[in-house]
Amino acid sequence: LFRSVAFIAMLLADLAQQRGWELNIEKVLRMALLHDLTEARTGDLPNTIKRYFDKSALHTADERIADEMLNGLGAIGEEYLLLWREYEERSSLESRIVKAADKLDLLLQAREYEKGGANNLQEFRANSETDFSSLGIDELVTDLVERLKQGRS
Repeated sequence: LFRSVAFIAMLLADLAQQRGWELNIEKVLRMALLHDLTEARTGDLPNTIKRYFDKSALHTADERIADEMLNGLGAIGEEYLLLWREYEERSSLESRIVKAADKLDLLLQAREYEKGGANNLQEFRANSETDFSSLGIDELVTDLVERLKQGRS
């Protein structure tokens, strides 16, 4: 499977539409492109580091960063900021599909590391079942997650 959050999100959105789910694929793709916007400034903080920070402090920092990055774009920036916030809140099917794509990408990354000889990658998998089930789209991702766990693509 091609490793890219946007590609995986597009695949999940197409699979969802094939199942008759109503969603906006353009919105999925826009969210996928914006989902890690603030990581351009903070880097991708792993959970082993995030646990040392108050969740509200991280949220406030992300809000400030996103606002700073998009503020100069006028109405387009405001639209992007709304999409980014919707993703962060997981308030739509589209946002939950993008979050699932982000998690699947992480599992793919862990598998690649293991193929390269890395050990102790349990953190990548530790909460995957809970993370996916909390998104409410289990039937869409279950097969892909199982295939990743078995080491098949």
